[in-house]
Amino acid sequence: MKILFLVKFYQPFDRGGSEWSTHDLAKLLAKKGHKVSILTPNYGAQPNQIIEGINIFRFPFIKKLKNPEEAITPWWTNNLFWFIYTTLYIWWFTAKNKPDIIHIHSTEFIPAAVIAGKINKKKSIVTIRDYQILCNLGFCLWHKDLACQNIVEYLKKDFNFFYQNYSDKRYLLNYIYLQAAAIRGWFMQKIIKYFARQIDFKIAVSQKVSQVFTKNKFLNLHVINNPILIDQIAVKAYPNRIIYIGKLSPGKGVSLLLDAFIEVQRNLPDLKLLIVGSGILKSKLLTKVKKHKLSEKVQFKGQLNHDEVLNLVRKSSFAIVPSVWPEPLPRSAIEALLSGTPVITSDKGGTKEVIKKEYGMVCNPDVNSLKAAILKMYKDRLMFKKNILKDLNKLKRHYSTETADKYLSVYKKIL
Repeated sequence: MKILFLVKFYQPFDRGGSEWSTHDLAKLLAKKGHKVSILTPNYGAQPNQIIEGINIFRFPFIKKLKNPEEAITPWWTNNLFWFIYTTLYIWWFTAKNKPDIIHIHSTEFIPAAVIAGKINKKKSIVTIRDYQILCNLGFCLWHKDLACQNIVEYLKKDFNFFYQNYSDKRYLLNYIYLQAAAIRGWFMQKIIKYFARQIDFKIAVSQKVSQVFTKNKFLNLHVINNPILIDQIAVKAYPNRIIYIGKLSPGKGVSLLLDAFIEVQRNLPDLKLLIVGSGILKSKLLTKVKKHKLSEKVQFKGQLNHDEVLNLVRKSSFAIVPSVWPEPLPRSAIEALLSGTPVITSDKGGTKEVIKKEYGMVCNPDVNSLKAAILKMYKDRLMFKKNILKDLNKLKRHYSTETADKYLSVYKKIL
């Protein structure tokens, strides 16, 4: 079978969990003898490559990145010119290469994939890993499953929350600029949403994602968890080290975690917290750490490559995913499990679906609940680790070959 993946970022410009899961699925399908091609913008790499049996085609793109981690504003891949350009390119590419399936992994490709697919009579599926199809900011979904119903609600609630919590530049011109960008994003999202309804098959990465989309009148979603390949073996962890991996942003709950950790220090003064990632809250978190004289207990590791992150996870007693927003399914939680590391997660989003009571703990996203969970997990960490190691082969099969087989079943069903 010839399968075309449409991906906004790919090696060497992969940014995190979404791109790594896409690559893992491509590897699994290639190992099963299928021909997988990746079509992605060329931000400044070789136009064509073959990596681990996967054909990578990078199409010409005006925006170039000086380094793989350089930020790129949403405008570059979410505007009318992008929609028209990618439609023409995908139409030409699919006519030339004749894939059996078009698999969309980035929402920005949805309009182009649908139009080009209909012209060339190719079936399309999309893997939904976030809520961008429903709302380009998505803060409306933090406390309810229904997205903003009109632009007034969107600007009054979502945009103002974004400006207050995610913008570090507070002056009038920046407010006007960001609001204009938000309005443009609102209308672009409506285009994406319109075409998303026409996709042949929709995959949600968790039951929570399926629930939210169903509430917003997207019906018949099928749930397949992200594929995740972990080759490293579990090792003995440092007993007094715990880890957080993710953006340093309000929705991730890292401020909540730090507050809980400060409280935990009274009971476990030798415990250390590693924080891996970067984001808008870093300076505030550093200030709080210094205020409480915890610089030796809380270590900020910044952005690390994937192998470095996995190595730290394997050597930590447990990982914490304290999200305060309904996170679809963070890869960091599953990677921890597959590395033999127990997990504490909040009850928001899809993470609680995969952290069974034998493997970790689920708690409310508040300081007292998280503190209690950390204390109990520390006490019972060896028991949780033993349970994970007992089921590790089963877990690895579920997130690798079994996941790939589910996708192949979908492909065959719609052909």
